[in-house]
Amino acid sequence: MLQSEQMLRRPDDLRHVYSEFVAVYHELRAFAPDLLPLYFPSLDDETKVLSVIGGDCDAAALLAASRPDSISAMAPDAVREAAIPAGEGLPESGPVRLSSRSPRRYAALVRRADRLRVSGNNVRAALVRRQAYDRAPLDQMAEANRELVREVEFLVLRLQAALELA
Repeated sequence: MLQSEQMLRRPDDLRHVYSEFVAVYHELRAFAPDLLPLYFPSLDDETKVLSVIGGDCDAAALLAASRPDSISAMAPDAVREAAIPAGEGLPESGPVRLSSRSPRRYAALVRRADRLRVSGNNVRAALVRRQAYDRAPLDQMAEANRELVREVEFLVLRLQAALELA
């Protein structure tokens, strides 16, 4: 996963790979626990994972030390209960204009959105997904809509984590 998400600057250095794994695991655990099974599907026992990597990084202390004083620590479970589904509130698209549908432009926008997401630019990726939806051929509109909602949901998860809302 770290390699496919282009998170490794030095993939041949096992120490670098391990330290990046520890950092990403703790980041997801603290800010987006729902994404852990997506990123690390074979690591389903958190207790075992933490028993292996826990001694190498005190994630709780790092999180507490890096939290701004003006932001209180919130229990992720309590905030998650109040969260609204990410797909709600997406603007309805206007009437479908056949003249704006372009399979080539749609494919190019999808590739661009994928690259943006991999690079971590989730806001721009969501905006480009919206453009792709507007250009999607009629037979691909449902898929384009699913991808747009998925992108917005991912963005919402990252924002909630950054704002300590989840």
